[in-house]
Amino acid sequence: MPVVNCLVGQASVPVMGYNISRKRTFQNPPGEFKMNTSLRITCLVDDCAHQMGLLAEHGLSFLVEMEESRFLLDTGSTDVLLRTAEAMSIHLAGLDGVILSHGHYDHTGGLPGLLRRVGATRVYCHPDACKEKLVVREGSKKEIYAGPNWKAEELAPLGAEFECSCEPRTIAPGMRITGQIPRVHPEEPVPAMFQRRTEAGLKPDDLPDDQCLVVDTPKGLVVVLACTHAGIINTLDYIDTLSGGQPIRAMVGGLHLVDAKPERIRWTISHLEKRNLELIGLCHCTGLDAFCAMRQAFPDRVQYIPTGTVLNFD
Repeated sequence: MPVVNCLVGQASVPVMGYNISRKRTFQNPPGEFKMNTSLRITCLVDDCAHQMGLLAEHGLSFLVEMEESRFLLDTGSTDVLLRTAEAMSIHLAGLDGVILSHGHYDHTGGLPGLLRRVGATRVYCHPDACKEKLVVREGSKKEIYAGPNWKAEELAPLGAEFECSCEPRTIAPGMRITGQIPRVHPEEPVPAMFQRRTEAGLKPDDLPDDQCLVVDTPKGLVVVLACTHAGIINTLDYIDTLSGGQPIRAMVGGLHLVDAKPERIRWTISHLEKRNLELIGLCHCTGLDAFCAMRQAFPDRVQYIPTGTVLNFD
């Protein structure tokens, strides 16, 4: 099992129509590949904070470190990311990059402030992550903007170096991004409230920009998730294909089951039961009902991951 700490002040602490080939695989960069011996994941932003001196907001940000590599997955909604890092004595200068899991505001809003703090940084994302995103709730005609609070060209003077792709790619030895995830299971639909504007008017947004980070460890893959709009089973199945069937030892992040009906939660649990996961770390948009059901199904493996949590994997 990974070591879980909650510490303050300690370091241990057309795009919508892309065809995705199931023959894709992760590719390691040229040269000898050396398996990392340790992985640290620090939750810098979540909807909950269980430690004095830390803040919560609707959003998510993970600092993922292994060997010499340091990446952020998402940036939260505001500057809470920076304030958490300061409270935990974590220096964000020298990041190898920022990965945007998708383009919703609660995952992208902290990017301008981060760039002002750390300067030039690569930003890895899907092309749709930089586009307008809307929420229109059932029974309402009100359009709520839910996309980034910036335009990509506006961040260039701050040092953002965007690398947009829907393909899977390796960003460091043992660290890979899935790219756009195929939607295979109809049991995992994207909620109808997510909309995009087209010439023909508003249309459902299937959020093709949803992606996650996959990290190799000696004992198996660790999957670092954000909202998992593609569906957690779709996501894990695609990682199986990309990795050639490497075992997945842990998954950490949000599952966007907050509004899921009981039958979808039960279906998800039934598929997770087929996997030998040693840790199911949940947070953000997972939802209380889903968390409680999974905790009951996997009492020794499910943990909540609030702001300030540090996960150490050997």
